[in-house]
Amino acid sequence: MEQPSLQYANFFQRAAARIIDLLLFSLLYWILSNVMKLEDHQNSIISVLLLLVFWLLYYPIFESMKGTLGKIIMEIYPVNDVSLNPQSVGRAYKKAFLQLAPLLISSAIFGLGDILGYQPNYSAKFITLISILFYLADPLFMFFTVKKQTLHDILSETIVIKSVSQENISNN
Repeated sequence: MEQPSLQYANFFQRAAARIIDLLLFSLLYWILSNVMKLEDHQNSIISVLLLLVFWLLYYPIFESMKGTLGKIIMEIYPVNDVSLNPQSVGRAYKKAFLQLAPLLISSAIFGLGDILGYQPNYSAKFITLISILFYLADPLFMFFTVKKQTLHDILSETIVIKSVSQENISNN
């Protein structure tokens, strides 16, 4: 059986796709903040929670089909590492969670501190620092893996490809 000829998405293609998705979310946040007339802290929390819900719907559903809007525009495709088929919705949710977990941890520590009126102690700040470092280190894994996988790709057993010979996939 012949191995498919794969071209893995590079750092710049994936970064451009992420920027496109972030622009989409920035636009959505701007619309939400204007519609909700966000002026106080509580409405800001509501809008962030709505964006989180939107991300957890948008990302896994699109990733399990063909990719997010950014990936579609950049013509890169997330697939299962072994079968080269589109990833399942469950795997896409796992990937979305792995991407957001470090930011959610640090946001929760400082967000709850603001809401409850306390200043995070040194251990909370240390956990936040570690979370942010994991978030920043995630894409750097691409430079050290053969398949140009990020940490969340490795843990969710996916790859992002630029192109693949369709006839080879059907034989795989």
